[in-house]
Amino acid sequence: MDLDCFCFDISKFCSFLLAIPGYGSIDINDHECVAMLLLNRALGKFEFEDVRKLAAELCGRIHPQVLLPILSSHLELAADSQDIVKIKACLFSVCTSLVARGRDSLSQPAMLKIQKTIKTILLWPSLDGDEVSKAQHGCIDCLALMICTELQAPNPS
Repeated sequence: MDLDCFCFDISKFCSFLLAIPGYGSIDINDHECVAMLLLNRALGKFEFEDVRKLAAELCGRIHPQVLLPILSSHLELAADSQDIVKIKACLFSVCTSLVARGRDSLSQPAMLKIQKTIKTILLWPSLDGDEVSKAQHGCIDCLALMICTELQAPNPS
């Protein structure tokens, strides 16, 4: 199989895209934006579970300044409606962001809103092994990663 057809110059490709009207200024609220497509897949209620997990993991690699304000709002709405699927996807993205970006993620103002929502979810009554319990375990994992990130990252002097 000839792999040359899969190789291209990325700088030429980007220049080509920037020349197309509408590609010069990418907006996160634009539904053609890759970040928005990933978020829609990660938070889609009727998406396949494997697709949702992969999209949530990839969302966690979006810059925290962009990702965390959006995730904090979605997590809060999901908690208000007790949408466990969306809660787990949001938490997984936050955890991935903490692992991938460390202190950059932790220092974002939206992280306080995420912590508040996590506290609310942890106060829900649950039975061992039910979906609420699984979401609460995700909350605990997320808090543990926040603590580890805070302890491992050197404080700027």
